[in-house]
Amino acid sequence: MLLTLALTHVLALPALPAPQSRKDLSTPPGMVHVPGGRTWIGSTKKQIEELMTEIEAARGNVRALDGETGLKQRMEVGSFFMLVNELTNEQYKPFIEATGHRPPFTWGEGALDKARLAFLEAENTKRQEVKAAGKKYTTKKFDTAAQEKWWSANWKGAEWKMPDELALVPVTYVDYADALAYCQWAGLRLPTEFEYQRAARGDSKHVYPWGDDFEIGLAATNELRKDEAQPVGSFEQGVSSSKIYDLAGNVWEWTTSPYVAFPHFKKNEYIVGKRRDRETLNPEPTWDANKKVAVGGSFQNSKVAARVAVRRPTERIQMTNAVGFRPVATPRVGIDIARSVELVHVRDSEARPDLVDYLPDQVVAMDMWEKSPSAAQPKIADYSVITDYHFLAFVPVQKLEQRDKGVLDRQSLTAPVHLGFLTTNQRLLDPELPPGTYLIAYRSKGQKPRAEEQEGEDAGADRGEEAEEPEIEANAIETLIDITRDNLMFFDARTGELAIAIEPTGNTLKFGKVKDAGKLAFEDKQVWETIDGEQVQKTEKWLAVRAHVQSLNQKQPLILQLSLKLEPAATRRPWRMAK
Repeated sequence: MLLTLALTHVLALPALPAPQSRKDLSTPPGMVHVPGGRTWIGSTKKQIEELMTEIEAARGNVRALDGETGLKQRMEVGSFFMLVNELTNEQYKPFIEATGHRPPFTWGEGALDKARLAFLEAENTKRQEVKAAGKKYTTKKFDTAAQEKWWSANWKGAEWKMPDELALVPVTYVDYADALAYCQWAGLRLPTEFEYQRAARGDSKHVYPWGDDFEIGLAATNELRKDEAQPVGSFEQGVSSSKIYDLAGNVWEWTTSPYVAFPHFKKNEYIVGKRRDRETLNPEPTWDANKKVAVGGSFQNSKVAARVAVRRPTERIQMTNAVGFRPVATPRVGIDIARSVELVHVRDSEARPDLVDYLPDQVVAMDMWEKSPSAAQPKIADYSVITDYHFLAFVPVQKLEQRDKGVLDRQSLTAPVHLGFLTTNQRLLDPELPPGTYLIAYRSKGQKPRAEEQEGEDAGADRGEEAEEPEIEANAIETLIDITRDNLMFFDARTGELAIAIEPTGNTLKFGKVKDAGKLAFEDKQVWETIDGEQVQKTEKWLAVRAHVQSLNQKQPLILQLSLKLEPAATRRPWRMAK
């Protein structure tokens, strides 16, 4: 049944935005730009037959190899940034320190030593008790599996320290959720398997990132005969055309791609071997959309697994010493954090009405990274450690059901009209809001219309059905705001509660023609301040946010303009701004 479902699954590719011009690109720390283009994906039936004929051991993996087929033509992959190396323990450390997230198993050596000693003492006590009773006792072992289990259950409050010798080694014992959490914290994302293949192949059909022929010493595979991952940058001759390291071997890398059939996949029959060794193979891949594709192979696997086309179905909860990850970033400013916040914090928020959706790809944003040099002397020139990520972004709703300000005002009295969400990790001084995500809605001044008045205005509505009450009833809102004025309301996505309501200025909301996609900019604003009993005018830097929300009038969207006051230090940061 699972196979039938997977074969009918239509491969869904993420909508990547068109790349910015080269001069507009602002590269995230430790990354390089990978130009987009038409890319050879996967393998052909003929290539797999030749591989299994050349390497007989590969026939034992024919089911996995068969999963590489099913794309008859090249695929267009948009441009992106990619980390030049697999994320290291040193690069992962600031994330753990900042968030309190679970450290990798390999960082808990001190706590594990104590746990091991306590385990052995308990086992010795049991053995003596059983022996005194005249019975035989089989002593249990506190092996690697037992240690991993103990760490998963007891890491909170346990001692941990990143081993210095692992600083430049890819971080491992991280599951899919761990990798996603790091990426959100750093303002990045995980790649798709197609982006991985674009980075490794470019415009070529190469089997490996460096070419078609495997050579020992160009990647950390089991041909190297080392039983652990190697420091990043150890294989300079094995880089891709984009100068990215370890795309083959060392550790498997998580992608966001589900392990499903490519669009043109069909059942294949392989005839492999020569003369008497000739045999026919009829594999049936076991598709599972709940598993993620890991790519690149590892130090534990042979050169067959290090090929660019390999797709490893991986359980999301898997944590081993041979699975790590490598972040990427979308060129358009703020789009990665917008997608992440919409999925994690907004989609299931109690403040979000049922029929309201958002457009993260239409984000208007600014962001920047803080970084530090490595203390471990890496061999890679572009290597960098992200220590913090700052951002502010506005994401509009998918579409307003109003076409002009008059209709917007009237309908907002029945239920606040949601315009989008604002997300930031900066503290706002005006309106006064802590870092967080806020769903923004508008309500015009005045009382909620009576049912008979509303029925009369709703021309064309089905008179035989009662209108559904909004999730947040207008009369409940009226007790929280000043209904004698217009209100722009900020609902906390985490709690669903109203955080603050402000009165929009005359130009905050208007329908009109637009010439751009919205923008942010710091502007001087004249404000009055009382000093020693006197009114003194001073100039402050405020952030002007201009965004567009699509309406029923396609030629005249709603233009939303916000003026936000950030802390003075934030106005001096070297922001990347959407233009």
